[in-house]
Amino acid sequence: MRTIDTLLDVVIAAGINEIYIVRGYLGEQFDQLLYKYPSIRFVENPLYNETNNISSALLCV
Repeated sequence: MRTIDTLLDVVIAAGINEIYIVRGYLGEQFDQLLYKYPSIRFVENPLYNETNNISSALLCV
């Protein structure tokens, strides 16, 4: 099992239903998560290679 699947299972088991994943490089590889977790939403960071993790977090605000 992938680490992200384990994390998503725990988050959903805790009753958290609003889940956002920030994507950048190879972001399309996360699309397969929608089959198991259809409620997750993706946020795109088009500047992932020029900025840092904090800028990715700010996209969710």
